[in-house]
Amino acid sequence: MSPIPRGPQTTRLETFVDAAFAFALTMLVISVDSIPASMDELVLAFKRIPAFAASFAIIVMIWHGHYRWSRRYRVEDTGSVVLSLLLVFLVLVFLYPLRLMMAGAFSSMSGGWLPTEIEITRFDELRLLVVVYGVAFALLSSVLLALFARVRRLALDPPLSAEDRAVAGTEVQAWGILAALGVASVALALLLPPRHFGWAVWLYASLSVIMPLMGRRWNAQVARAIAAETGGDDT
Repeated sequence: MSPIPRGPQTTRLETFVDAAFAFALTMLVISVDSIPASMDELVLAFKRIPAFAASFAIIVMIWHGHYRWSRRYRVEDTGSVVLSLLLVFLVLVFLYPLRLMMAGAFSSMSGGWLPTEIEITRFDELRLLVVVYGVAFALLSSVLLALFARVRRLALDPPLSAEDRAVAGTEVQAWGILAALGVASVALALLLPPRHFGWAVWLYASLSVIMPLMGRRWNAQVARAIAAETGGDDT
């Protein structure tokens, strides 16, 4: 089998995915239905900013993962196209659970001062929302994991450098952690009683500790790979 050629700096696949993510972000605007017609409606729109900002940040995190993959590896074969299209599909499906989850979380933390966009009256409804969010989070992370894992197995032209392979390895670990966290949240949401249910949601906050700590380790792995390839000192 001949090596798969690596395309130009910006591929058509990257352009399409960027456009799809831009469309997804427009669906997260503060006021979707209409322009505020009164000061009360304007204040209500501004109260939605925290949930919008959190949703925006998560979508951008997913987009930036694909951006890093595309810019570094520039692969546009059938498998990469399928996985990228699956990512776009999941993002569009993920939008509303994401927005509702963030709005509900901020409303709960503010004691109802920040608005929520869904009325939840039963515990099983809350459980379902958290499960859907966790499944979507895990699936999105798994697709990015698959993209980075796959590129390490392909015969490419030009071939990957040691740095490229090391970076792909650290990305696999990072997205693996995110996927596992989504799965763990779903498991907790399904198993925990109501009085402990908050752990299924607050579990995501652990990323603020886990990822910076792991980031140091991943940077060291890449530095060692570069040093080994160039014959330099890895200290």
